[in-house]
Amino acid sequence: MASTLLPFLPLRALRLLVKDKFDNAALAPRVTAPALVLHGTRDEIVPFAMGQALAAALADATFPPLDSAGHNDMLSPPHAKAVFDAIERFARGRRI
Repeated sequence: MASTLLPFLPLRALRLLVKDKFDNAALAPRVTAPALVLHGTRDEIVPFAMGQALAAALADATFPPLDSAGHNDMLSPPHAKAVFDAIERFARGRRI
């Protein structure tokens, strides 16, 4: 993620700057529970393709793209309804 946001910095510098590495893609194959991945199609911070890749790396992922949602407005109108609807559908479909 850091190299995506700061492509002008060499990897060596990024490794010094980034103290906490959250390698979701590496850990995803170990996740056995169903997962809901929500990502806005207009996310200006985390590229949409990264959300798609994470969902693809999970064994049992539901990935409803949030049309026109950005990174920081997913829980604001008009996107909030789509988020909560997706959560409700996911929870109802996964009920034991």
